[in-house]
Amino acid sequence: MIGRIVRLAALITALAVPAAPQQRLLVLDFEILDTSGEPIDHRADHARRLGLIRDSIAQQLADSKTYTIADREAVRGELDAILARQFLRSCNGCELDLARRAGADLVMLGGFHKVSTLIGRMEIAIKDANTGEIVYARMFGFRGDTDEAWLRAARFFIDELRRSEGARRSNEVEGGRDAIDVGGRLPAIGGLKAPYQTGSMAFNKS
Repeated sequence: MIGRIVRLAALITALAVPAAPQQRLLVLDFEILDTSGEPIDHRADHARRLGLIRDSIAQQLADSKTYTIADREAVRGELDAILARQFLRSCNGCELDLARRAGADLVMLGGFHKVSTLIGRMEIAIKDANTGEIVYARMFGFRGDTDEAWLRAARFFIDELRRSEGARRSNEVEGGRDAIDVGGRLPAIGGLKAPYQTGSMAFNKS
């Protein structure tokens, strides 16, 4: 009986705690590293697909109320100028400047590594716009170089991120430490084994 009362009191306390405001996230353009050695030029398809994945991820995060998505239009001119000369993953912290100018708390960098015709790898990092600290990072393998395969990888990532973010918010309500989910092992999409740690495309601290 006492245990039930304690649990009920804890539930009431948790419900009484106001929800923390959603953090604003700037989703930047995704990039690709193609080491497949295929003779066919897929650059146009990949460029279109990268934009598709970026917009799909931003929309899913907004629809699920995981984050408030910052408007890329606020920094589009500066972003285009940077992309014309270098990769975001090696721009010496420019992603943090872009995020702050867009009024974002966090910034997402993402990339695809096309290892071969069938084997791909998706890498995602979310950084604190003020400190540059990595607050979330994942890398995992998937199969296929089609819209469907890439979108399936994006959905897998969204599910993982939402679970991690839900756990972090629960810890905040309970007074625990924030959950920081960097690296780790994930099952691969399409059956590939993927004991990948955080990698070299986007996960360095700025």
